[in-house]
Amino acid sequence: MRLPTGASRFVFIFAHPAGHVGAPRHYTPYFQGNGLDWHMVPLDIAPEHLAETIRTLAKSPSVAGFNLTMPHKPAAFELCDAVGPAAEFEGVVNTIRIEAGGRLVGESFDGGGFLNAAPRKRFSIRTVAAS
Repeated sequence: MRLPTGASRFVFIFAHPAGHVGAPRHYTPYFQGNGLDWHMVPLDIAPEHLAETIRTLAKSPSVAGFNLTMPHKPAAFELCDAVGPAAEFEGVVNTIRIEAGGRLVGESFDGGGFLNAAPRKRFSIRTVAAS
């Protein structure tokens, strides 16, 4: 794995607490395997500091975006300039992309991730619906 440099870009994953966050060990190699000099970094951010942290870090050209765990997903939804259809339906975001001009665009991939993973675990939505 490549170490970060001044040219690297970062995706911060905000949690509170953050000691359990294991996503960087999956995402950083994925980014680099796809030719990106990107690194995921977990940060323990207390809920009362989420908005100021996102607004401050979003100003840096080194920051590509944010991932969020609970308890931050509902509050992050409110900070976005625009949200995708899943986020609109769920009322939360777990990913924020920083676009030109600092525009924050959020989406939630939790539901889709669950639906994609369920068949691999032999879990059927039809089974639950039929109960």
